[in-house]
Amino acid sequence: MNRETGMDTHRKHILIAEDDVHLGKTLAFILKANKYTVTLAGDGREALLLSERSRREGRPVDLLVCDINMPMVNGLELIAHLRMLKRTMPICVMTAAYTDAIIARLQQMECSHFLVKPFSQEIFLKMVASLTTVVDAPA
Repeated sequence: MNRETGMDTHRKHILIAEDDVHLGKTLAFILKANKYTVTLAGDGREALLLSERSRREGRPVDLLVCDINMPMVNGLELIAHLRMLKRTMPICVMTAAYTDAIIARLQQMECSHFLVKPFSQEIFLKMVASLTTVVDAPA
């Protein structure tokens, strides 16, 4: 346990960027119940700010789970900003509508993991577990 932040330093830190409040809170609840540390952002701009603040505070994000269609800064823009800042954390994109063009763009940004909405809790947790076990050094 980190005395300054009160955070369990052994738990993986997941940042969720989702503008659907109900879905965001549901995913956060599921992750917390499975012993993950969770930060929730309502759009891409907030996610970028929270990611950088977490990094400065010594608790960098181990995995970003984000929607594509969000206000302010969408998921693709968020990922592009993070990659421009040399953030290499794994990213799982959630979307209800995807195209081959979006998939190709995600792969160009080193993001090959996505979930098509709606998805089950089991599939979501398997994806999170697989992406957080490959993290060597958080970015």
